[in-house]
Amino acid sequence: MQKMMEAHQNEWWTTMGKMQLIFRQATDRLFQEQKIDADQRHNYFMSVTERENIHGILTAENNSRHTLAFLRHLEGITLSNWRVARNFIDMNGSEVDREAQDLMDNLRDVKIPSKLRASSIIRYKQPWVDPAGIHLDTHRGYVDEFCDTFYTRVVQLIDRGMKHNRLLSDDVTMSEILQHLHVCAKLCEVFQGRDAELQQIEAYCRDSRNRQLFVLYGDPGCGKTSLLAKASSLIWQWQKTAEPNVIFRLLGTSPQSSSIGVLLTNLCRHICYLYDQPPAKIPEELPRLIQHFKGLLSCASAVRPLTVFLDSLEELSPENNAHLLLWLPDEVPPNVKIVVSILPNFFNLLKTLKLKVNKAENFLKLEDLGKPLSLEVLRVWLQSASRSITNQQWQVVDKALAKSTSPLFVKIVFDEVCRWKSYDALEKNVLSFNIFDSIMQLFQRIENQHGLILVTHAFSYITASKSGISESELEDNLSLDEKVLNDVYQYHLPPTRRIPPLLWTRIRNELPGFLVEKEADGVDVVYWYHRQFFQVCEKRYFKNLNFKSGIHSNLADYFLGKWAGVPKPFVYSELQKQRFGLKDVNSESDRKVPPQPLRFVNEAGKTVRYNLRKLSELPFQLLKSGRMAELASECLFNYQFLHAKLSAFPLQALLSDLDSMIAKTSDRNARILSECLRLSASIITKDPNMLGPQISGRLLPYYAIFEKVRHLIHECDREAPVHCALVPAHHYLYTPGGPLEYSLEGHQFACYGMQVTSDSKYLVSVSNQFIIWDLQTGEIFRNIPINGLQGITKGMRIDSEDRRAVSFTSNNQLVFTNLVSGEHGFYNLPKDSDVRGVLVTTDVCLAFTARQWFEFSHAAELLSTGELQDSGEEIVHFEYRGSDNFYFCTVNTKVASEYRVYFSHDLANSIEYHTGMAMGNSRQHMFLPKRDEAGSMNFTIHRYSRRKDTGNYTWDSSIENSDEFVGLSLSDDETILVAICSTEFKIWHLTSQGCPCARAPLPKGYQNIPNKNPMQNLLIFSRGNEFMISAVRHLVMAYSCKTGTLMKKLDAHFGRIVSMTNSVALNCVVSSSMDKTIKVWNFNNIMERVFNIHHMEKPIDYISLSKDGCTALTVARTYLGLWDVQRAVLLKTFSASGNAVIFKALISHDASVAVSADSRRLVFWSLPDGGSLLSRDFGPVEALEMTLDGSKVLAVSMEKRASKTAAICCYAVPSSQLLYEFEYYFVDFVPPIFSIDSMQLLVPCTAKEKFIVSYYNAATGAFVEKTKPKLEGTNAVKQIVSLPDKPGWIAFIDEEKGQLWDSRKKQLVRSVPEWQGLRTADGRFGLFSPLVGGVKLIDLRKPQNSKWVLRRQTSDGVFPSITIFTEGDKYIAHFHSGRKTIRLIRVEDAALLADFKVHAEIKSMVSALDGRGIACGGIDGSLTLLAIADPSDATLVRVVNELPSRQEEAVYKERQGLAGGGGAGDETNPSLAAGMKIAQLVSQWRVNRVENSRACCVQ
Repeated sequence: MQKMMEAHQNEWWTTMGKMQLIFRQATDRLFQEQKIDADQRHNYFMSVTERENIHGILTAENNSRHTLAFLRHLEGITLSNWRVARNFIDMNGSEVDREAQDLMDNLRDVKIPSKLRASSIIRYKQPWVDPAGIHLDTHRGYVDEFCDTFYTRVVQLIDRGMKHNRLLSDDVTMSEILQHLHVCAKLCEVFQGRDAELQQIEAYCRDSRNRQLFVLYGDPGCGKTSLLAKASSLIWQWQKTAEPNVIFRLLGTSPQSSSIGVLLTNLCRHICYLYDQPPAKIPEELPRLIQHFKGLLSCASAVRPLTVFLDSLEELSPENNAHLLLWLPDEVPPNVKIVVSILPNFFNLLKTLKLKVNKAENFLKLEDLGKPLSLEVLRVWLQSASRSITNQQWQVVDKALAKSTSPLFVKIVFDEVCRWKSYDALEKNVLSFNIFDSIMQLFQRIENQHGLILVTHAFSYITASKSGISESELEDNLSLDEKVLNDVYQYHLPPTRRIPPLLWTRIRNELPGFLVEKEADGVDVVYWYHRQFFQVCEKRYFKNLNFKSGIHSNLADYFLGKWAGVPKPFVYSELQKQRFGLKDVNSESDRKVPPQPLRFVNEAGKTVRYNLRKLSELPFQLLKSGRMAELASECLFNYQFLHAKLSAFPLQALLSDLDSMIAKTSDRNARILSECLRLSASIITKDPNMLGPQISGRLLPYYAIFEKVRHLIHECDREAPVHCALVPAHHYLYTPGGPLEYSLEGHQFACYGMQVTSDSKYLVSVSNQFIIWDLQTGEIFRNIPINGLQGITKGMRIDSEDRRAVSFTSNNQLVFTNLVSGEHGFYNLPKDSDVRGVLVTTDVCLAFTARQWFEFSHAAELLSTGELQDSGEEIVHFEYRGSDNFYFCTVNTKVASEYRVYFSHDLANSIEYHTGMAMGNSRQHMFLPKRDEAGSMNFTIHRYSRRKDTGNYTWDSSIENSDEFVGLSLSDDETILVAICSTEFKIWHLTSQGCPCARAPLPKGYQNIPNKNPMQNLLIFSRGNEFMISAVRHLVMAYSCKTGTLMKKLDAHFGRIVSMTNSVALNCVVSSSMDKTIKVWNFNNIMERVFNIHHMEKPIDYISLSKDGCTALTVARTYLGLWDVQRAVLLKTFSASGNAVIFKALISHDASVAVSADSRRLVFWSLPDGGSLLSRDFGPVEALEMTLDGSKVLAVSMEKRASKTAAICCYAVPSSQLLYEFEYYFVDFVPPIFSIDSMQLLVPCTAKEKFIVSYYNAATGAFVEKTKPKLEGTNAVKQIVSLPDKPGWIAFIDEEKGQLWDSRKKQLVRSVPEWQGLRTADGRFGLFSPLVGGVKLIDLRKPQNSKWVLRRQTSDGVFPSITIFTEGDKYIAHFHSGRKTIRLIRVEDAALLADFKVHAEIKSMVSALDGRGIACGGIDGSLTLLAIADPSDATLVRVVNELPSRQEEAVYKERQGLAGGGGAGDETNPSLAAGMKIAQLVSQWRVNRVENSRACCVQ
């Protein structure tokens, strides 16, 4: 084979020499006949090297900046070995090509030195050495010198060039401007026609009154880009009287124009450059960036107007909801025009723009060119390319253009025609008749020219990519593709088995304008510019599904990093084996592809950026290749992948991956995880480090059921502690799948105003800011701060177009908000106005007070007012649909429960009623009770119907009722009427015969409270009126409308519910509470099985743990709770004092006895049954302490005694035997304490008006001694602390410091500033945790060595906190009530191990699990155990694995016991139990039907 190749090569050289001689002789003849000039003649004599030198040196400007000449002269070349010599000199066969050699000598010795300065020429003279000419031993010095010099001089040249061009290359804005203008200029050079369309754009640009966007739309390939480019070039002609500025962007064609954030930043910089504005003020946060962009547009003036052209809005990345176009102004400022182009059928862009633009003349649909214009365009393009075709060829073109005249088709025809030769046979000149076939023909030609396999695979990798592929990635994947490499390397073996880069470059050059470079995932990628190319590739290359799957699989392997640094095996073909004389066809080679880590780290191991390409492409490629197991293990159930993707992308990107897996596999694991992430959206989007705790805290009930979930929880336990070292020991958050769809956290204050948009996509809520929530993901879609707000927002309404909102505050301030632009307007009513509500329509806004109502424009301009005539009435309710279509209700301020309703068509008359009134949306009927003839309240409900002729309401019928109620509510379809009674609801079915009534009683202990406005109540209906939903205190209660049965109590809030709304389309209910959270309840899942989360009815104020840490006693204001700590199961609750507030409670070491003290009694309890062993009337207890050995308990009381006198009683534990009791005197009460060894009792008291500490025998109560400390300062002592390492020392703690007193030596040892009394077990360290934030570790031995282990942050504010040492003193746990996080700090090195976001504010916190965890009591009454999993301590990871919640069998049994209940109290209601049984059967049917079973957490 090698000999054959050499023979062919020799034959070619001989043939080439003959051809060259023929051409030169012909050009000599033409030159002599003066048909060509000398330069044209020389084209056929110069070598390729000379031609390169002419362009690179001889004719180039400033060639010394970019050129070096290395000239080598070999002396004594032996021509007899001509096969070797021809590698160094020009030869014709075995003879020297003297003519070529003379040309080379002239170039080297004359032309180059005359054009290039001497310092840029490096010369070498070397002797010829047979047989190879250059011999490594003889020429080693020369080779080394050449390599070193070449490297040094080229690097210098590159550095010099970079420095020279740095100004432009570093200016991203200028580079972006020039790039788009360059393309614009190219498009304008060949633009033809479209005069009518240009005139329409010109009319828009000249019309100063047209302040809206101009929209150009049409099918792909219709020429929108070219038209925009031409229009932008004509602005200077259209606006001759001004100095116009133009911004032109081809979106998606560059990294700076592919995503909304970088696009707006670049546009802002461009505007700043045009109007001399400071670019440093451009914000990074998207909402502020949008406002800044809109503000900068106002820089335009009549002298310097601005026109912005934005092509292909659909090419923007969909991230940050770019396609909703909220970043574009609804109304542009004066002297500004914005022209955009779109594909109408993508992302609903045309529909969205028609909502923003209401002028029909501002929309231009672009049609095809038409045959005459297409032919004219083609002639111009051919002329500009110096090409022409024959008449017969024109006939072929004419026939093709008769079928299609879209600009893209014309462009493809032009590219094909340019390749025709006039001497070609006519049958070779073939054109297709449509775009699809033309692209097919183009691909066929490229395959024929560059190889079928190479082109097929290259185009397939581009098409198979999710959002484009970078050229380096394409080269890498081709280098890993054995079919491609075996095809490329048929005739030689490469030193490195990679694809030659030039091959792809040649292919790309065959696709001018059809491939676009854009930004995707932070990388420049190439992708098809026209969607038709993608469609053709799908049809041409992916018909074979196995081949398609293989391409996706190859890409998946690449992004997995499977072959990074690993030799990839391959097999030579039999033909290659024969050609190259190989002994074995099996081999392997390192393809030099890069690794694919999830994150890139610096030398310190800190993440500097994430591998966005892997995070985006890998799930897509694994899904498309059908590798579902790896999709789960490597991506969607891999903690590190989930954390990285959540850190680098919006949550929606991760949910999209999961949804794709669910759609393809119906995997219940994926469905549960997806719903889990949605529930946790408001937490994990702000802090991805909370991903592990959120997953474990929600999914532990599924641990024994779903394998992938179990695997993910194990990964969270193992991997998540690096990000958050506090791991939930049990299920403590609401599980996915049940009614609770989302828990939305983002408001700093309770949200009194919220409303679902008309399309049910978003929820708008307001407190001190507007937050728009995406109801598809639970994420914050947009945040609109209200600068200038006065008071607390009390209510809000949005219009039917979801564009405008009006709200009011406690300071009678009205806030008019444009939800699209984020702009605000304010109107301050008088301070005594007492605003009671607002309403809004698409035209006007209305606010009403007790006596007046006001109509406003959306710009906050007062239009009109109205006022009550009767001074004895106040407005309580208003419904408004226009100035001539409204009604309102008033209350008589002198007569209780007397109301009137007035209608706009007849304000002089009214209908009187009492207690409550209900009216449907159609306003056809209203229901109300009236007083009888004697003036007494009669609760019969009367129905009034509206007459069509007069609009007046007349009595229609009555519903018999004798039960008192506090309000009425009517379903939207007016088929169900509900009377809200004190302890129940009465439900009438108005369309059923006889109008039957169902009673729906409230649970025991609950009641409905009358509202000042009886028409405003927290009662709504689910879709189809299946359920009636009411909010009572913190509960959402769902009743069956048919039977009145309480079907579910939804207990996720721990504060009073203040507002409710719903979406009929989504069948969801939204509730907001004083706990500052918003809950979204999906009533499609209301009947799902549930997992109970145990909690007490009131906040847990104190926690006491048994010695083994397995049992806890908690105090919840008036009662006690006994807990299984590791399972967080509330075993029993008990109380002996009714409503008396419990001060403190302690549990014995063996958990057999508990002691509680309240405002009246001291009680000993038998555990676990909760029976009372001893109850003593001891007055309000001020202190309750237990010895460290757990043998004695001490109580101190002060009431019913002489002033400044306290009583002490001490009992044995667990026997509850009284050991002793006595009284003592004090000035400022300081709680007594036991000594470390439990042998002594230290009592701060008073003797002769002096502060002393008396020592008593802890066992007998006998007085031992006293000490009179001499302390510094005048601050009163708040507590005393004993020190374990110094038995005779006592620490006295006041507000500013701690003072160490040696009672034996009777002297002050030292003062410790800032110490608050908390200490380590060895007495070495203390803590300082001020209200302003931060934690300081106090060195009690050397206070000067104290240090901050947690620095205060500006955002901390001033809030209470709880700070403890864990048992063993290895960690500090610090809860900050403002941040609502527990931060875990390692004492040894002050490392912050966790910043754990709690689900509810913590009221108490203690060390647990022998110092390997902490137990937290929440304001919601829950007890949460968090295990400490310090990544540096492997033993702590084992602690997590040994928890009961991680034992599969135990979890399964517990799940069987806990699943299926409805919540606290459900089991006591027989009718509810029956209803739930039926409901669960229905639910099971739903599960089997739609595979959408879910789980809810309520109790």
